[in-house]
Amino acid sequence: MFSKDMTIDEFYSCIHPAVKKTKNSSLLEEQIRDIQFPKNPYAQKMMTFLCAPLVTKYRMDRRFVDTPLKTFWQESRDGLFTHEKEYRELYDQLADDKSQRTLISMLQYRLTEDIITYHREGDFAFKQYFDKKIVALNDHEVFVNCGGYRGDVTEMFINSVNDFSRTYFYEPDPKNYAIAVDYFSKWQKDVLDKIVFRNCCIGKENGTACFNAAESEDSYISDTGSTAIPMVSLDEDILEPVSFIKMDIEGYERDALEGAKNHITSEHPKLAICVYHKPDDLWEIPKLIKKYDEEYTLYLRQYSPYPWWPCETVIYAV
Repeated sequence: MFSKDMTIDEFYSCIHPAVKKTKNSSLLEEQIRDIQFPKNPYAQKMMTFLCAPLVTKYRMDRRFVDTPLKTFWQESRDGLFTHEKEYRELYDQLADDKSQRTLISMLQYRLTEDIITYHREGDFAFKQYFDKKIVALNDHEVFVNCGGYRGDVTEMFINSVNDFSRTYFYEPDPKNYAIAVDYFSKWQKDVLDKIVFRNCCIGKENGTACFNAAESEDSYISDTGSTAIPMVSLDEDILEPVSFIKMDIEGYERDALEGAKNHITSEHPKLAICVYHKPDDLWEIPKLIKKYDEEYTLYLRQYSPYPWWPCETVIYAV
């Protein structure tokens, strides 16, 4: 029986029996060694980092503090108790066993740092955002790529169909945007003419946002951002029906969904939305989607290629 008054050792012992034999070492470190990537330079670098006390059991009392860490996949221990109802509701709404196992493995990771179970539930049969068992594409799609980066997902979409009506490409980072435009400018004209490029970010409404340009996949909107960029809502910027919306926008997905409410409620587009940037995205985003259209069926998939880096988690709504 769990209790908020339990010590961190008592709590950890309940949720992960392996603690009995790893009391003086890092469970995460041992798991990395069990995977054994001796020739993988990235694994070797990560091992150097993971051997530090940062990821040991004895740091969990810092990690799982009362105030949730507001970034990425981390969540406070108290937060998991507080939102048990929401996680149970999400579990019941997920449409298949794979989705439910993925959710459980994510919660288990947040509680125990058990990377093995988390990585085992990864889905590597299909490309991220384009699970053919979930997303049925046709030759008349209007695909909206929010967080276009340098065009990789837009290219994946185009290569996944014989033809399409239009695709919208939204990327706020000026250098990433320029790289994508230059890359697609070399494509044949009949395809290029159906790509709408937007150098802006997506939000609840049209306006201006402060932006941290990292010139990588990790650029993000922030009140302390050094660059002012245009912000648009999908409802105001796209005046035609859309059929498929993908979002990977570094924690701004909820605001962007609010700005796409009319498209979602009136057109029921397929959705592939990242839910790993903020701790409560995992249940808040599915809840928001179902609020807008109760008819959506939900699937949860995890695509991180590295067991030590729990990210790239996507909620599909179809």
